[in-house]
Parts: sequence; C-alpha cells; structure tokens
Amino acid sequence: MKRVITISFPQTNLSKQAVFDLDQKTLYELVDFATKNLTQFSKGANYFGKYSLSDVMPIHNFSGIRNLNQIKQMQEKIQSGKDILERNNFPNIKLVIAPNSKLLLFDGTHTLIACLLQKKKLLSEVPYLIISAENFKPVLPEELSIFFPRDFRDEVKSNWSNFVVNWQAQTGFQIEKREYQTMGELTLEFSKRYKSTVQK
Repeated sequence: MKRVITISFPQTNLSKQAVFDLDQKTLYELVDFATKNLTQFSKGANYFGKYSLSDVMPIHNFSGIRNLNQIKQMQEKIQSGKDILERNNFPNIKLVIAPNSKLLLFDGTHTLIACLLQKKKLLSEVPYLIISAENFKPVLPEELSIFFPRDFRDEVKSNWSNFVVNWQAQTGFQIEKREYQTMGELTLEFSKRYKSTVQK
C-alpha cells in the first residue's frame, strides 16, 4: 500500500514529497518514519499550497482545546515572524487527505488556531506535513480510526466524518459528535470565547 508524504515550509514555494510502500504502517507510524528518512524526499511543486487553512477539517471540538496559554504563546511567536515547529524542526501541522477528499488535521490544532488568529490564510504560509494515497488521493476510512480510542474504532470506520476525539475526557467519553466542519468555524468559536487572543 503506497502512501505519499508531502512536507513543506513557507520559506519556499517548493515542497518535498516521497512515496513509501509500507504495508501495515499506521498514519502515526508514517509520520515517525518520515522524520527518520528525510533524505528520501525530493523537491516538487507545492501541490497543496493554495488550500485554505480555514477549510481544513478539525479532529477536535472546542472541548478538545486544552491549553489557551499555548495558543497565546504561539501567536506571539508567529507575530514575531517565526514558524511553529517541533523540537526537531519538523512541521507541527499534520494532515491527511480524508475519504471525502478534504484535508483532516490530526496533529497541531493549537498551532493552526494560532495561525488563523494571526491572519494566515493558505497552507503555503505555514510548515505542514500531509499524508495521502498515490497521486494525492484520499486514504481509507479505516486508516483514520487510529486517531480514536480503540473501543470506538469500528464505529469510526463506518462513519468517520461524524466524530472527533477529546483525549482530555474520561475513558469511555473520549469520542464526540462533530460540532465543527472546518478549522475556520472552530477558530471563530475560540475567538468568541477568548476575545483577548485575537489580533486587533
């Protein structure tokens, strides 16, 4: 099963892609594999650069946003002209092309909210990683189930777009009905509740 991993940084209009044929690898394992095999990536056009950040699908409802201070700190860093990266300088924003052909954010919710609050509009403006099938096609529904608690994965496989996850909730209550279809909607809700975080 071949999967394409795309990595991009805003300093360049180019991104890097690599195709890996890795059977039985979860999406999380593919991310880990990518961090250790960056030399296998080659430069290519920024295929996703014009994708709107606000159109990205979230993996959490508002209840899954755990750290207001972290978002404030990220806003300040972005405002100073810096990118939000992991300690190994790897993109913090990680997405997958979901079965509905939309980009689903599975890591970096706080980062993407901070970017939107700082008026970032397109993927080309932020560091990101995207996993897709060959030719930038969607992955399978069952692959997305890895983002959810084990006991709920069969339910997620059959109707993945209806659900989000909240790892802060008690065991047995960590899966929730989706309330927001886009990161734009989620960020708007965040800004309504915490007006002091919004750039004026």
